[in-house]
Amino acid sequence: MDSEDALSFTKLCSFVFYVNNDPQIFIFNSEDNFYNNYISFDELNNLNTLGLISMNSFLGYMTGDFPKHYSMIYGDKKIRITGKDESKNKLACGKCILTKAGKDLVQFCTPIYEDNIFEITYKHLANDSRLEKIELIS
Repeated sequence: MDSEDALSFTKLCSFVFYVNNDPQIFIFNSEDNFYNNYISFDELNNLNTLGLISMNSFLGYMTGDFPKHYSMIYGDKKIRITGKDESKNKLACGKCILTKAGKDLVQFCTPIYEDNIFEITYKHLANDSRLEKIELIS
């Protein structure tokens, strides 16, 4: 990993939310101009090649087996999520996920938390029919 790779990974960390304390990336369309303003598709591909993320640009990824109520944290913002089921709730996290190596490395990065990233992720989750309710609590 060289300095360019480290910079790309630091940029990626701006998309990391902690879901029940587990770091997850939320990038819903890696080729969308919004995301390209922060990190390019080529940078994501390179991080995929390095084994720090896994990409599935066709189907995307789900994370979960969450209880009825769980939380997401992004910087100083906290979201309370209510799933539709009592247990085993899933959350769509987009086209990329962190690998174990990526999750291990996240703890050493200092991301720049961006309001725009929070807002687009919040809006996406608010439109997810698998969720009963989401609310900003801080």
